[in-house]
Amino acid sequence: MISQASEEIRNIFFEALKKASLNSGELGGTVSLAPPAKENERPLSLWLYLVTENEHSRNRPDVFEDGVIQPPPLALTLYYLATPGIASNSDGAAADDAMSKSADVLGVVLQTLHTRPAVTLNKAPNGNPSIEPAFEQLHLSLCRLSIEELARIWEALDHPYRLSICFKVNIVRIESLRQTIGKPVTEREFITGRLKQNASR
Repeated sequence: MISQASEEIRNIFFEALKKASLNSGELGGTVSLAPPAKENERPLSLWLYLVTENEHSRNRPDVFEDGVIQPPPLALTLYYLATPGIASNSDGAAADDAMSKSADVLGVVLQTLHTRPAVTLNKAPNGNPSIEPAFEQLHLSLCRLSIEELARIWEALDHPYRLSICFKVNIVRIESLRQTIGKPVTEREFITGRLKQNASR
């Protein structure tokens, strides 16, 4: 699911860059999911640098269906660093032009996040038509990181700081493989200090 979400987001930004005529030329023609390099990059790097459990989806009850009890999905938040590419061996007017193109790419990223804050993901494996589609809606939003927090990310990359933005994706769900055959608890009562649970019949 994580890789599927990344690919869907990658395609959305690629189409946005294509529409803005920023997906070809000196910086190449695709969006990279690799960490940003020092130079000679593609127009845009979308680097997944952090995955955390979504704090608002914890402690959800088990799912009971057709006599099977299954733990709730693991709900995740994905954090991406979006960094425009920079051409190598640029100086003078060429360097100014490269920085201008990078600013244009970043503008397209921000515009896309504002225009498409939600993305629908088809969870059916490989688009298999024999499996009923299961759609997941992902919500994209900007992160409020300070310049110091962004600088620490670039320090971890061991690269000089460059203009970039962080955005997060909520919620990517990973289903549990653990299943239990049984009946759900429908009633609870205390008897002499002990908790008694009654299953449905």
